[in-house]
Amino acid sequence: AVGLALVMAALVWAGVNPLAYIVLAALPGAALIYVRTYIEHRAAEDPGHRSAVVEAHWFWSLLFLNNNLHAVHHAEPALPWHRLPARYAARKAAVLDRNGGYAPAGYAEVFRRWLLRPREPLAHPFLRREP
Repeated sequence: AVGLALVMAALVWAGVNPLAYIVLAALPGAALIYVRTYIEHRAAEDPGHRSAVVEAHWFWSLLFLNNNLHAVHHAEPALPWHRLPARYAARKAAVLDRNGGYAPAGYAEVFRRWLLRPREPLAHPFLRREP
């Protein structure tokens, strides 16, 4: 609450309408991050199958700093973000084999498949197993 109050005070001090900031910057920014984080991980028995590759348009890749190539990032976390696309292109078959083919064909597919339907059960899928 203190941090929010400080940010709002700084916006007013800078001459920015706090409501405009919330509606035009904060909410759209949060929505974009939620879309990316929604798809980049999933529950899977094999840890290698948990991270996605979203073969996104260059605009989305740049916007997310190539984090849409999340399986590549998890395999090589020290690799700079701008080298992820080339590494993915060079090792695409191995990356998709390692992540179990978890590769939606872009964010349009993510919206089409899961905008109005759940992607996974609400309870963690591993907790629903019979003994």
